[in-house]
Amino acid sequence: MAKGKRQKLQSPEIRKEYLDAVLQLAGAESTSSPKWQDPAFDHECFWRFLRCHLLTNLAWTWLDGNQPANASAAYMEQVARHRAGRLPRQAHLWSEMQRLDATLQEAGIEYAVLKGFPLSSRLYGDIQSRHQGDIDILVDVEQIPGVIESLTRHGYAMKRGRRRITQQKLRTEHAMDFKSESVSIDVHWRLRTAPAYAIDNNAIWASRRQADVEGRTLPALSDEYQLTLLLLSMVHSLGSASLRLKHATDAYLLASVMDAETDWRSFLERRRADNTLHAVANGLAMLFHLFRVHHRLSVLWNAVEASGAPLYVATYEEAWQIASRSRGAIENQLWFAQVYPGSKLRGAMWLVDREFAHVGRIPVMAYRALRTGCQLTRFFCNRLAAR
Repeated sequence: MAKGKRQKLQSPEIRKEYLDAVLQLAGAESTSSPKWQDPAFDHECFWRFLRCHLLTNLAWTWLDGNQPANASAAYMEQVARHRAGRLPRQAHLWSEMQRLDATLQEAGIEYAVLKGFPLSSRLYGDIQSRHQGDIDILVDVEQIPGVIESLTRHGYAMKRGRRRITQQKLRTEHAMDFKSESVSIDVHWRLRTAPAYAIDNNAIWASRRQADVEGRTLPALSDEYQLTLLLLSMVHSLGSASLRLKHATDAYLLASVMDAETDWRSFLERRRADNTLHAVANGLAMLFHLFRVHHRLSVLWNAVEASGAPLYVATYEEAWQIASRSRGAIENQLWFAQVYPGSKLRGAMWLVDREFAHVGRIPVMAYRALRTGCQLTRFFCNRLAAR
């Protein structure tokens, strides 16, 4: 069932007019000449594009005015049905977010919301315009037992009824999923897990901000670490060819909001210090080339070029190819191997440590190694044949 759904939502071609329309819908670009008012604009294909990249909420603005001139009544009815179906879900998530906040405060557990409602409120001015499927929070690793107890008491459980997170998971993963009947909460104890990254958790906690969301104050990541998280998530998703452009849109909008008050060279120097510079710089390069916004964030782009980080995407065409390949494409895995800043041997050893949780994982690991070997063989054979 899941495979069929994924094929159904396979993204249409990433066209420049779609990316421009997304920025216009998000309010990041002038709407004096909206792309969707062009008679040649393919609304059906654009809707599939929005669905694939979790950006459909942006189109709700059409229901309140500025409706596409050549969109059929059936098409607009489809958008209206989507909003009618999603709004109760967003409201339920917001209700659970408030309940979670009260629960963790009562237990004396400090946390920060990752992305989610604070980011939606910051970038879009409301909590409905940004698609949200679950709730992500960051906690200190020492408080994990208290978090498990609090969430279990309120009806959340880990997969297969686990009551603890093993040291192997804490060492090799960055989050664990807790589910109730209707909501999933991802509890993070670090932003990303990779042996090369040395992100300063003390700096993350010291820089938290208090976000005003719908009249309620929630602890959230600072803009700096929120942008860092979005860019790292982008690059890791690109490595497996599974990028949703929702994260790219979020990252571009947040960088735009930060631009006037941020010393970008200092920002990138701090990324050099935590060894995420290569990934962050290539994530930014993807944004600049995909959205073609060098002129809008010229100071940031100049800082990226001056940072000395090797960039493995140089044109819109290259960015489009990286973002458009099918899930699991070996070309993207090789691209990520270039971008990843640490020792490849150390990274491989960490991957084995992460996957080898118990002997039952051996067949899975063997299958994945064989599949990757076949992909590499086919890739290099095609390269040789093309010469």
